[in-house]
Amino acid sequence: MKKKLLFVIPSLRIGGAEKSLVNLLTELDYTKYDVDALLLTPVGELICLLPKEVNVLPIQDNFKIFSQSLLSSALTFLSKGKFNLAFYRICFAILNRIEKNPAICEQKSWKYVKHFYHTISKEYDAAIGYLEKTSTYFVRDKVISKNKIAWIHTDLEMAKLDLKREHQNLLYFNHIVTVSVNLVEKLQKVFPDLESKIISIENIISKRALVNLANEKISLPYSKENFNIVYVGRIAKEKGLFNALDAINLLIKKGYKINWYLIGWGDQESLLITKSKDYEIENNVHFLGAMSNPYPYLKNADLFLLTSFYEGKSIAIEEAKLLAKPIVITNFTTAKSQINHLENGLIAEMNPESIANNIEVILKDQVVKIKIIKNLEKSAKGNESEIDKLYKIFN
Repeated sequence: MKKKLLFVIPSLRIGGAEKSLVNLLTELDYTKYDVDALLLTPVGELICLLPKEVNVLPIQDNFKIFSQSLLSSALTFLSKGKFNLAFYRICFAILNRIEKNPAICEQKSWKYVKHFYHTISKEYDAAIGYLEKTSTYFVRDKVISKNKIAWIHTDLEMAKLDLKREHQNLLYFNHIVTVSVNLVEKLQKVFPDLESKIISIENIISKRALVNLANEKISLPYSKENFNIVYVGRIAKEKGLFNALDAINLLIKKGYKINWYLIGWGDQESLLITKSKDYEIENNVHFLGAMSNPYPYLKNADLFLLTSFYEGKSIAIEEAKLLAKPIVITNFTTAKSQINHLENGLIAEMNPESIANNIEVILKDQVVKIKIIKNLEKSAKGNESEIDKLYKIFN
């Protein structure tokens, strides 16, 4: 008999955890598992990439109403006589206005949000909260399963979570999965009593599937006269994109012909557009939006740039490596677990000058650039076998 699995994630918008889940589900053995997926908000460019075997659960009615504007949702609940839900919706709105730390706000919000979900009646052999915070809270409180798994994709300390609150949450899980050995060590240090539960399963990437997507024939906006830099990910504060913009401005002012293409979505886009206009480089900075297949853009770019303040283990870096693309990243805590400086990429400090200097190495030094590309080509391979670690904790 097939085992019943449930994966819970906030959405399938463009992002590292979201791409990681799609990759994992693509590799899963459906002769052994029946799989449900719950998207807490059922949107995202990556939904179209889910395997046909995955059953996406419908959004629950009360949460549909909750997702409306404050006025609309509160009035609807009141009209239905659900006064408690109207009250929780208002409390949620107030909390989101007064709590300035987004991570802690999400942690605190669950005490209100949970009332808009009912417990799923189906019992699962394993239930996986595939992203820290709300996905794991849902699995903890709203899913029936004897094997509950929390999947953590980031450095909880750097993400500025309330660690005591997160510790209380993780006590309820049979297994805690994170995406790199570095993060295992950090989590075990922060939560020593949970040490035996914590394991590493890397983000799964199939080289064959990635190359096929990268070879898709599309019209690209790149100019051969310019040096084309690409970023793929969320347009979010923690990605350090203002440092990247400042660095690119420095290089353009030095006379380099550079275009920077950002693929993704997020709340920092309008601010970045404004600043690029202040620098008078708006014609060099291009926001392409979120897309399900950014890989032709990555394959044909001259450089992949990632200037994050923190990462767990960046799936975007691994994808750029598989496509043998010159890479510049910043020196976040797990950077050296993915890039060896001057061997398969460059690691800059977290300031515009250092970022600009490292990009300039690729612009000027063909010996270093060719060495990096050749090293990446030699080492390029997928890690599909990581899924065997997951099978072990399912059994």
